Amino acid sequence: MATSTPTPTSFSSSSSSKVLFTLRRKQRRIIGRKMSSATTLVRTTSGMDADRRKSSKTNEKTVILVRHGKTEMNEYLASNHWADEKFKDPLLYDTKLSKAGIAGAQLAQVFVEKLEPKPELIVASPLSRAIATAKYVFEHDQTTPRAVCVFARERVFHASDHGKTRKELEQTHADFDFSHIESESEPWWYVGAENEKKTFGEVSLEPVDVFEQRMDDLIDWINDRDEDVIALVAHWGVCFSLTGEQFENCEARVFKPGSLKPKTGDFRKVELALEDSAQGKALRALVFVMNEITGSVPLSVGLAVGVSLGVASAIASKF
Repeated sequence: MATSTPTPTSFSSSSSSKVLFTLRRKQRRIIGRKMSSATTLVRTTSGMDADRRKSSKTNEKTVILVRHGKTEMNEYLASNHWADEKFKDPLLYDTKLSKAGIAGAQLAQVFVEKLEPKPELIVASPLSRAIATAKYVFEHDQTTPRAVCVFARERVFHASDHGKTRKELEQTHADFDFSHIESESEPWWYVGAENEKKTFGEVSLEPVDVFEQRMDDLIDWINDRDEDVIALVAHWGVCFSLTGEQFENCEARVFKPGSLKPKTGDFRKVELALEDSAQGKALRALVFVMNEITGSVPLSVGLAVGVSLGVASAIASKF
């Protein structure tokens, strides 16, 4: 899944405070806006054409992309892997940064404050862990405007991907502009329908197409802004979709115009690991084993999803 673009610069530290800084250069061009909320995996010819147009969207602005710091849910997943057949959602709604997450975000500040060019706008997903990370990472910058963008929220996998209402958030984070959330009291996260598939038996899994449309909307939102340099604090799913790369917690990278592209990370393959089919069980088992070996949730997902589906099918045939 990783792109072939070389990494000019990187930084990493150990364990909970691991921070990486990477500068990437690519050049692409944005093409039109296509609104679609289809959730079917079966595509007509026109639907496939629409997908190609959608996939060609790229950022016109320089984006400093940051994944949020470690949370209590990240720490739970470290010892209770989601690919384990016995996994249960701990129901940590709108999960908070852990002590390690706060430390990692504070360490990231040392490197982010040296970035050039400087951000003209600091944007965070409205999930509390992203807002808190933005506050720590950009604590040195108290003059740049701050706002939330609903499109930057995580794809809903667990209860931790459900958030708080705009009214609640405004009471806690008065330094952010929450005007992008229209309703003061209604959910802005994906809630699904009663008969929809529940991930791990608790919350509705956000369909791939719904999430990918949101990534298109995120790029459009960024491109429509007046600022030329935007810092965006988001989530694993957002980073993966736009770059095809595995971001560790508090990892920060600078992306020049034309280098971010929705659907670069293929969530169709990730989706296989969530299915109840034999192939899904085989892929989950593979992810689980790789996590035991690597000790890294993002790395284990990347390695497992990168394995040929033919190999996964061969394993599945033994179940």
